[in-house]
Amino acid sequence: MNRRSNQHSNKYSTLEELYRENRNLVYVFLSDIVEDESLKDDLASAVWVKVFNRSEMFLGMNKTWVKNYIRVMVRNAASDYIKAERREREVITETMILFDRITEHSAEDTALFVDDEVYLERACSILTKEEKELIQMRFAYKMSAREVGNLLEISEDTVRVRQFRTLRKLKNEIIRLKKENE
Repeated sequence: MNRRSNQHSNKYSTLEELYRENRNLVYVFLSDIVEDESLKDDLASAVWVKVFNRSEMFLGMNKTWVKNYIRVMVRNAASDYIKAERREREVITETMILFDRITEHSAEDTALFVDDEVYLERACSILTKEEKELIQMRFAYKMSAREVGNLLEISEDTVRVRQFRTLRKLKNEIIRLKKENE
């Protein structure tokens, strides 16, 4: 009987107990990987959501195994975040390259925006207010991505990505309207 109670005390009886005893441990593990406090909070939350979603498994585990499992979960969450951030930076870089190609104003682009004013006006109707403002700031007010970013309090890269997507959306709509009128 003593062995059973000893074994039971080696497991968590509630999620609250599990959380209380391991909350600081998660932050210690994260401190070895991440410096940003808000990022630590986000990653810790992600780990705890996973723990709570699989609560039966964790409550059935030995406390030592729970700590080891949490350590692995923290490392994986941080690794996933770092990989996603790297992929996002790569996408932004690729988008910036494509955006820079578009902004070189090829003869095709010039013809698209000058000769097809009717199509352009109709195509603009599908844009959101924010998209219209981005395009207006760029073409009407000749603002740089940095200036727009400072004004909207977003990064220069984010401005470029949004402008690129808006221009692509506009161009695709103009092409669609042209085909519709053929």
